[in-house]
Amino acid sequence: MLLSREHLISSIRSIQPTYDSLSCIIEYIMLFRSELEVILDVILKESKNSNAHTNLFIMYMLNELSVKLSSVEDSNKDQEIKNVKKALKEVLKTGRKRVDSMSAHGTPGLKKAAGVLTTKYNEMEKLLYMKPEEIKAQSAKKEAVLEKKEKQTEEANNSKEDIDEKYLDIEYLESLCKKKDKKSVMKYIKELKKIM
Repeated sequence: MLLSREHLISSIRSIQPTYDSLSCIIEYIMLFRSELEVILDVILKESKNSNAHTNLFIMYMLNELSVKLSSVEDSNKDQEIKNVKKALKEVLKTGRKRVDSMSAHGTPGLKKAAGVLTTKYNEMEKLLYMKPEEIKAQSAKKEAVLEKKEKQTEEANNSKEDIDEKYLDIEYLESLCKKKDKKSVMKYIKELKKIM
């Protein structure tokens, strides 16, 4: 099977920041690891012709590719990862130039988008220059925060259900509304506010 440059180029041009889009391109690249240099050249050429958003998506793809390569047992693995990281740095430079251009010459909407993109590029730059131990520590910290939020959300939902079950009588409130008894409805609502 031969590498299809046209397929690679069209995939890069239509790249999206979704799992399916990124994993499809990465799997295709992994089929042709022996031609990784050529693939990276194509990616860099497309990066130079792309806008800031597409460059960001290309960075996501290259980052995922380096992760995928690190899980492979091979003697060429280290050199391949080094080449991908080098390409990542080039795409970062190109993307930053595009964002700077948007900030300098864009409409107010583009300038706002440039601010968001700058934040994303800064995050990717931190990832690029982090050591593997720092990345693992940061992901563990994020997981702990997510677990804490999930636990708090679950507790809040449980307490809300308890309040709903103990104090709110929907059927009684509906019957008051059907009777159009405004005084009783307001009285019931005031009682609920006191309880909560």
